[in-house]
Parts: sequence; C-alpha cells; structure tokens
Amino acid sequence: ASGAAALGNTSSGVNINGTAGNTIASNVISGNDQGGLVIGAGGADNNSIIGNLIGTASNGSDPIPNDAYGIRVYTGGDGNQIGGANPGDGNVVAFNDGDGVIVINGAGNAIRGNSIHSNNGLGIDLDWDGVTPNDPRAPASGGNLRQNYPTLTSASVAGGVSVAGNINTTPNTGITIEVYGNAACDGSGNGEGQTFIGSLSTTTAANGNASFSTVFPSVPGGFWLTATATDPAGNTSEFSPCRALNCYLDFN
Repeated sequence: ASGAAALGNTSSGVNINGTAGNTIASNVISGNDQGGLVIGAGGADNNSIIGNLIGTASNGSDPIPNDAYGIRVYTGGDGNQIGGANPGDGNVVAFNDGDGVIVINGAGNAIRGNSIHSNNGLGIDLDWDGVTPNDPRAPASGGNLRQNYPTLTSASVAGGVSVAGNINTTPNTGITIEVYGNAACDGSGNGEGQTFIGSLSTTTAANGNASFSTVFPSVPGGFWLTATATDPAGNTSEFSPCRALNCYLDFN
C-alpha cells in the first residue's frame, strides 16, 4: 500500500485491450512480471497516459522495475497520449528490464514531456527492433510511421542551455522538438530522456530539411542532451544520439 514493495501482477500491470478514450493517471505501475502498461488490439485509440510512475516506487526515484518494458503500444493503438505538454502530464518510466516505451504498429502516439531513464533498453523504441535509422523524408510504415529523430549539432551551458540541430522528415511540415538532459548516455548511443528541458518548433522545407536553435532558461539536468521530434499528427520519434554539453565557468 505504501508503493515501496514489488507486489505486482503475474502479467502486465494495465492492459487497454481494444478500447478507446481511457485515462490512466497518477498511478504506480511497477513490479509486474511482464510490462507495466499495454495498449493495442484494434481500436485502442486516443487513450491518455499521464502522471504515472512506471517502474519506480511511489517516491518516483527508487527502482521497482517491471520485468519487461515500461509501456508498449502495438497493432491498433493510434492517437494515444503518453505524457504531454502541460505540467503534471509527464510520466516517469524508469528502471524497467526492457525498453521504456515501445510503439510497434500504431501511429500518432505522442510521447512528450516524460522522464524516461535507466531502462534496460532504449528510451523509445519504434518497431521494437533497436535504434531505427532515419529514412529520408519520412514517414515510412511502422510504429509512429518511423518518425525521424533530430540531430543535435551543438549544446552548451551559457546563460541557460543553448542547443542547435537539424532534422530531415516530411516536407513542409511543422515539427516540435523536445530536448532532454541525462546524467549518462544510453549504451546504444541514442539516449533516453531523464529531465525535460524544453521544446521548440521548426518547419521543414520542400526537401524535408529544417534547422533549429534556441536557449532554454533551464538547468541542463545532466551532461548529456538528447532530443525527440513530433509531427502535427502526434508521431514522436526515438531519442536522438546523445550530445555532450560544452560547459563554461563564469567567475563573476
């Protein structure tokens, strides 16, 4: 009852099986013998997964891992919201024995504003097959249409967190870039997203290319930055390759 002991289910913690419009909010979903939360099986659309602790104790920091992934969206799971842009929407998905969030065939599943870290796999895995290479001018078939991830070309601490980067994806499309700080880079090199730093918007040209840069008035939350891209339909990418912060000391 205290949320500090592993007394999970013998399968997954929560299974949204072919139903739409459910809200799963503010729960501890941890210590289960399979995954934490499953969404799919035709018609499992437009569900909201917000403010949950998945793989942790009720304090949000001690590990009580699920024995597989944190969240899995599979065939027939479209338009689901995992986290969000509003305060309190973000889930903590951490310490699970597999990937943090998996999207296999569903599309439009927005994965935003979460704290995803310390999982024994990728932070976000589209198609459940490891790091998915970018395709020129995505989308392609697969989980979240295999939305391309951005590349961070610079990252530094100077009056905030200064970042710059680029992306190639669907031409003439507005893209939301979210930037995250991490205490360490994932072993895959493509990071997770421990601390949400901020978001910005950019629009791709006719060739699918866009660049971006901004300064977030935030603390970095770690020496490694990663980023995701989300299109207007809600297709969120995997995390980008890690980018180490350049740090400067201000003796004033």
